[in-house]
Amino acid sequence: MATKRIIAICMSGGEFATDNDGGLLSYKGGDAYAMDLDQDTKLKDLKEELAETFNCSVNRMLIKYFLPGKSNKRTLITISKDKDLKRLVNIFEDKDQVEFFVMEEEAVQVQKVLKAPASRDIPVLVVVYTFHLPKMKLMEFTQHNAPCSLLCSTT
Repeated sequence: MATKRIIAICMSGGEFATDNDGGLLSYKGGDAYAMDLDQDTKLKDLKEELAETFNCSVNRMLIKYFLPGKSNKRTLITISKDKDLKRLVNIFEDKDQVEFFVMEEEAVQVQKVLKAPASRDIPVLVVVYTFHLPKMKLMEFTQHNAPCSLLCSTT
């Protein structure tokens, strides 16, 4: 039996914006590139093709997507290993296409170390990643030894 192939619409160079109602994210502008994905696609090969297409670094590349459904447009899911890419193909196997977003990490800045509420004097490390997305940034932090992330608007 042939492996199901999904058309991936890969976008880069645009901006995320939030709507006024529920904070749903949308992506505007930039370039788009179509490619085929299946269960055998390796992340390394995908990143190399995207790096060549969008003229960016494989080492600093981030690939993110939304889960299916309009209500899921608040959280971007990261593809960082082959298992994540296979999961994406499984999630979208009954769809004809998937959109994902290619971002290049510019810099990592440690913003500040905060203290949790006085009842738990646990440090919280906040790390801000700045992307080629002027109005959005991904904030990653640890709290109670658990990594967390948040994509937020800078406007």
